[in-house]
Amino acid sequence: FGFALGYSSPALPAMLGDVFHKVKCSHNDQSSATGSAWSSLINVGAMFGAYRSGHWLQSLGRRGALLYISSPFAVAGWLWTCLAQTVPELLIARLLIGAGVGVASSAVPVYIAESAPPKLRGALGALNQLAVTFGILLVYLIGLLLSHERHEYNCGDHAQTISSSGWRFLAFVGALIGLALFFVCLLLPETPLYLTSKQEAIAVQEDSIFALVSLIFQPASDLACSRAVRLSFMLMIFQQFSGI
Repeated sequence: FGFALGYSSPALPAMLGDVFHKVKCSHNDQSSATGSAWSSLINVGAMFGAYRSGHWLQSLGRRGALLYISSPFAVAGWLWTCLAQTVPELLIARLLIGAGVGVASSAVPVYIAESAPPKLRGALGALNQLAVTFGILLVYLIGLLLSHERHEYNCGDHAQTISSSGWRFLAFVGALIGLALFFVCLLLPETPLYLTSKQEAIAVQEDSIFALVSLIFQPASDLACSRAVRLSFMLMIFQQFSGI
């Protein structure tokens, strides 16, 4: 997650002179706008991945969503970024990476909450957020060690042949991280709660959904639990809008 978020910062300067300049060499602003659009597409992909993650978590399991959806999307997106030669290829690859990130951002907290013992649940939840920030730091540190310099917008008589493939190497590292996630997921067990839920009848699951809806919208005379549920939903919404 963090590696994907931080990737654009060290990679984009070299990409502006390597790929995005082909959009419109005579006007630098066009290339910059395209690069910014590429960078932000990870959020669009993450929105789709998070939206569909509920279905995948229920049908494939918490482990299965990471194993069969998040990891393949991430590996495919990073490899496509590494090998891309045109702007549309980079845009599609960024969407794939975002989709994998969206699924992982939903599946990992659920997996921790359902698998970790109560004494470790809070610490492991914090470790998940720490891993995100560590991924951002990691891509920045690797970016410092690579050469990204290139004469940007190399058009006309001033075209340069010197290029940097540092951003492609960073994308390859991202693919390795996604591949590592895949193999780690092979060793993980499924959560007990998911295994239990699969053994229950469909009617019981429908009753649970109905009970949750009734809990949220129950009469004002019984607000003890309802208010807590509503506040939880509002906190999650405001957290996302605040950029956390």
